[in-house]
Amino acid sequence: MIVGDQGALDRHLAASGVLNPAPNPLQPLEGVAGLAGVKGDLERAALLLGAAVAARRSAEAPLSPGERVDVNRTAATAREALGKERFAQALARGEALPLREAIALAEQSLAEQP
Repeated sequence: MIVGDQGALDRHLAASGVLNPAPNPLQPLEGVAGLAGVKGDLERAALLLGAAVAARRSAEAPLSPGERVDVNRTAATAREALGKERFAQALARGEALPLREAIALAEQSLAEQP
């Protein structure tokens, strides 16, 4: 995704389930991570991806192939912008976040949506 590309943002939100109820309750964390990435907040994107990784691990709920494409794209964008080390640190901090804090961070991201 290209930062500032509204069409890409709309397609991503529709595909990720942010705009529609998701059958998987963990999917919105990844969708909001994608939104943060599109908005240029790559640190928050990495934090939310880390939180989603931990939540999926805990719930034993692996990504579907379709979800993996979106998550990998968001991760690649964040890794490229932040650098490998900073991305890995943000991802690890996200993995350590309690789920309630990760959800609050995602809600804050959505509230900041213009």
